[in-house]
Amino acid sequence: MQGLERSRPSGPTDRYREIFSLVNSGIAVYRAVDGGENFVFADLNPAAQSIDRIGWAEVRDRLVTDAFPGVAEFGLLDVLRRVWRTGIPETLPLSLYSDGRIAGWRENRVFRLPSGEVAAIYDDRTREMTIEAAQARHARLEAELTYRLDTRRDAVEATAKAPRAVQGLTSPDELRRLNLEHFRQVLERTSDPVERFRIEAMIEEEQAKPDSAYPAALGLQT
Repeated sequence: MQGLERSRPSGPTDRYREIFSLVNSGIAVYRAVDGGENFVFADLNPAAQSIDRIGWAEVRDRLVTDAFPGVAEFGLLDVLRRVWRTGIPETLPLSLYSDGRIAGWRENRVFRLPSGEVAAIYDDRTREMTIEAAQARHARLEAELTYRLDTRRDAVEATAKAPRAVQGLTSPDELRRLNLEHFRQVLERTSDPVERFRIEAMIEEEQAKPDSAYPAALGLQT
């Protein structure tokens, strides 16, 4: 009988605790206070503790507005209030949470439990959003660099077609100096290591370019 008892399936509470502890999404359970105007932590799974870099002992029975001062601005507090009152699940779309201690992108799914408590399941999307932001910066920089280079090339070509007296007003050294000045200004505004490598290579190429590579600088002819 003892062996049978040991192999007996676990109850709902045991299954809940196992899922609660092993799931990768953060799960926070809240208990309403002050007539549903505020909430205290009733439970916080290990994933949530890792995502928000805070231990269960630090938030247990603590007001959510105290533990996470940015919760109202984040929009989650209003969602908790509505779900507690109506029982209708809601999703808080991907938003940036920040309170001076931590900052990160979160997407919350909130619902009311049979006990009357409110639970929020959320995922940390910070890394994904950081990559997307870096890619967007890269695209903007590349577009800006391409535009400026095209503009500079158009100016050089236009000068090459101008009368020789006008051509002689710009020397190879002056054109080289202007190009290098532009590249260095772009480099100063760039933090992306890949783009910095590209611009630095363009600077080296410009410095090594012979005078004959500047069609506008033909000099005055008599």
